[in-house]
Amino acid sequence: MYVEICKRSAEALPEHLFPNLPRHLNNSMPLITTQDRIFELQPGETLLEGLERTGHEVEYQCRSGYCGSCRLKLLAGNVSYPQYPLAFVGPNEVLPCCCKVEGDIAVAAVTRRREPDLFDEDLFD
Repeated sequence: MYVEICKRSAEALPEHLFPNLPRHLNNSMPLITTQDRIFELQPGETLLEGLERTGHEVEYQCRSGYCGSCRLKLLAGNVSYPQYPLAFVGPNEVLPCCCKVEGDIAVAAVTRRREPDLFDEDLFD
């Protein structure tokens, strides 16, 4: 998947934070970098939907900027808000449910961790 995603430019992301990120790719959709993955947003997809699609763990409630539950730290890049959210948005923070990604960004998000199932075959052997 990494090779597939790395078909676009990541020049907007600081090289000192992301030294292994390819810098010579295609510019079709915003490139999203998290602690675990690099992926492209799909057309019409919100940042929250993209994070969910790629298995990231993001809390949410309203999906429209009222509650602030989905608040993440913005590490690099810029976002805008078509309608400014009612929830407080501090410096270097983003509400992925309602922001518009303005180019390549990096956010502090991690993928969901799979917990072992109590009924796995190997558990009681």
